[in-house]
Amino acid sequence: MTELYDVAIIGGGPAGASAAIYTSRQDLKTIILEKGLIGGLINNAPFLENYPGFDPAPGIQLGIKLQEQLDKLNVKLEMQEITDIDKIEEGFLLRNNDFSIKAKSVIITTGSVYRHLNVPGEEELLGKGVAYCATCDAPLFKDKTVAIIGGGDSAFRSAQVLTDICKKVYLFDFAEEFIATNTIIDDVKTKDNIELHNNTSVLEILGKDKVEKIKIKNRKNDEIKEIEIDGIFINIGTVPSSQLAEGLGIELDKNNFIKVDEDQMTNISGIFAAGDITGTWSQAIYAAGKGALTGFKVFEYLKDNKKI
Repeated sequence: MTELYDVAIIGGGPAGASAAIYTSRQDLKTIILEKGLIGGLINNAPFLENYPGFDPAPGIQLGIKLQEQLDKLNVKLEMQEITDIDKIEEGFLLRNNDFSIKAKSVIITTGSVYRHLNVPGEEELLGKGVAYCATCDAPLFKDKTVAIIGGGDSAFRSAQVLTDICKKVYLFDFAEEFIATNTIIDDVKTKDNIELHNNTSVLEILGKDKVEKIKIKNRKNDEIKEIEIDGIFINIGTVPSSQLAEGLGIELDKNNFIKVDEDQMTNISGIFAAGDITGTWSQAIYAAGKGALTGFKVFEYLKDNKKI
């Protein structure tokens, strides 16, 4: 017999974990469905700052704390990737080929994935010098030369990690000015082994069995040249993981983020969404706040509709 929950949360990042804390404390039977680690992409962050109660620390420490808190609240966790959701009499049937549960309500907090450059050589050399997470892969490039692509906080956080490990680091950004926080930029500029370049496009990643060079273009004078490197870290933001929502007929905006109302509900009654998947400010503290709100709104929804 397929088990019935009051709320099923798809995704275990800060938004999903926070929602689960609030629903479980309202005595709602709660399950989190997460194919990876609790914490989501925050686990890959070299440093987590500006999070109340936390000194600057690797993001995985927040993921560990979230897991510990969920364990204390006895929140059920299944390491599953949900591929289909069907409307049923009790609410919704969530399933994949090997797993299924029923839920009276659903919260989608599937977050986002790394944005790709979509240039020749990127897919072919993935794992062979092409990387997206400095925290994960920096040790592979000890005393080597690498390039970072991007101009935001994630790119400069990668630079902080890689400049301590690599012989030489280049940072190339498409834009006229970097958008990272000034304090992070200032810190990176103190490193002797990094070069910072704006107005630069990556045209191609070159190499046979591993990354050997990148072909870049100066957007001001159209000069094209090749730079010898051993690896490239692509930090140009993320894109929403909204394929499941799209298949359900949930309304998305022009950038494929889930649209929600003031109660965090989608256009399908009983299905809510929170965190990066809704296109909000991409910060862990903001996602956690919206997750908390969503958890409370789910409780109100179930109570108002006499489902609890």
